[in-house]
Amino acid sequence: MTRPWAVSKLPSLRPFLASLAILVVLTPGAPAQQAPRADLVGVVLGPAGEGLKGVQILLGDSELVALSDEQGAFRVDGLAPGVYRLTFFKPGYEVHRYRYVFPDRLPAEIDLGAVVLNPLAEGLATVTGTVVDSATAEPVIAAQLMLDQETVGLTDASGNFVVEGVTPGLRILEVRRIGYQPVFVDLEVSAGNPHIDLLVKLTALPPYLEEVVVEAEASRYGTGKLRRFWRRQQSGVGHFITAADIEEREPLVPTDLLRDVPGLWVRRGPYGNNQVELARTVPGCSSPTYFLDGARVGDRDIDATVSPRDILGIEIYTRPSQVPSEFNTRGDPTCGVVAVWMR
Repeated sequence: MTRPWAVSKLPSLRPFLASLAILVVLTPGAPAQQAPRADLVGVVLGPAGEGLKGVQILLGDSELVALSDEQGAFRVDGLAPGVYRLTFFKPGYEVHRYRYVFPDRLPAEIDLGAVVLNPLAEGLATVTGTVVDSATAEPVIAAQLMLDQETVGLTDASGNFVVEGVTPGLRILEVRRIGYQPVFVDLEVSAGNPHIDLLVKLTALPPYLEEVVVEAEASRYGTGKLRRFWRRQQSGVGHFITAADIEEREPLVPTDLLRDVPGLWVRRGPYGNNQVELARTVPGCSSPTYFLDGARVGDRDIDATVSPRDILGIEIYTRPSQVPSEFNTRGDPTCGVVAVWMR
């Protein structure tokens, strides 16, 4: 038996559903957190103050980010805080590289002012490049550059080099570094090719030591892997934690031992782990570099790597002037160092 009145008595749900749909669509979401960005502007000029058109502005050595206009003006959009190296290149002119440090709090626009490029002497060329380890692709620092057996420079902290004023002809560039096989590069320099850019890969030599007999008297600094540890402690530079200190303090993790070290901050990280930061920071280098038994292990989580009961000693250097030469062989020498010695 049908009841027509049953349908007519029920209120319609369509207007309610339609308003709900509109509410869902129009409700704004929470604004996304974005890192601050800034635009970099400037002008490239010739030696007489004229604007240079068509100058390539490269981020590093390879990423083209801008070209100068007819007045020499350029703009690089949307750079986050950090350390940048810009290369300015135009055929027939000297190659210039500039290192810029952008702080955490960026204005909307940063004006670099005028960048002056001088023309190359007629017929001369510039050779630029980077020297890296063939196995790890890490930059090789202080590699010696020789052009036709004449030393013309060394690579910088990023493995880069610039050799200017190269005369035309077939030239031989030799790249050498202790511990690596030398590399010889044939260069065909001509007036029509004023800029040559190279990537040089050096192959590490296998370690080889002849058998020797060493005789020495016992030293008051002791023997074994901690010999230099004790010697450096006597110098009074840096902060040292001994096995006796560790036993007395009974830390749960190694970074607990660093909490009272002047110049270091130990903070709780986002995943519950301890993060160690340098109190005196430089751009691009806010945390110390770790060494384990003399071998560089970067900025890895040291708490997840070693146990406090396996540590013989720790030496800490929080200032660039403190870091011994043993820990400045690779990486940025301005970083602090935490060297851990194991049993």
